[in-house]
Amino acid sequence: MLFSIQNKMVFPVLLAVFSWVSAREIVDISRCGRRIQLDGFLIEWKENNRHAWSGSDNWYWDAINTPEGVAGYFYSAAVRCSSWTFHADARQPCSMTVPDTDTGKMKNVFFCANRTPQAKGFTLTVEWILPWDSVAVDSGGTYAVHVTGNSTCGDTLQPLLVTGSIEALKKRGGLLSRFGGWSIVIAAFAAVALMVRLKIRKKYCPARRRESLRR
Repeated sequence: MLFSIQNKMVFPVLLAVFSWVSAREIVDISRCGRRIQLDGFLIEWKENNRHAWSGSDNWYWDAINTPEGVAGYFYSAAVRCSSWTFHADARQPCSMTVPDTDTGKMKNVFFCANRTPQAKGFTLTVEWILPWDSVAVDSGGTYAVHVTGNSTCGDTLQPLLVTGSIEALKKRGGLLSRFGGWSIVIAAFAAVALMVRLKIRKKYCPARRRESLRR
């Protein structure tokens, strides 16, 4: 009897967990890059790397690991509502709200939004960065950020679960530091060789010049 009661309690919980996971798109971010300038334009991003937002016809996004934190953008070429809010549920939750005003560009410390009126609706771009101190990273270096988006018109985007690891970023930094160390050593040897060569030239060239004058 106890076993059947436990099963009745466990199965709904498992069903709820599976439905929660299946209702969210899970994407792992493995690419690393340099610091992203938050200006509301997508010059620094490559179109072939962007992801189509699952469940939406005209929303796209991308994200990379940078030395400053997890950086990314949300973009749509046709939205009917001008006011949107995106939530990033990290260790320190972050809200990015594009208000329904006449201002074309909205800028914050962690995000920058650019909205352009079109014939039907708006073009909306939101660039953002989540500093590493606001992202929960476990002992293995992995993290997970839950992202949602909705508008004041009632539009709702399917939630995203962005996962990644800072280990690749650390390895890249270590590789660069090793190359930087070798560059310093090579430059030092080149400088010493140049100094020795100059001293040798200074020592023998004047003597040869005096002998030629005597002749």
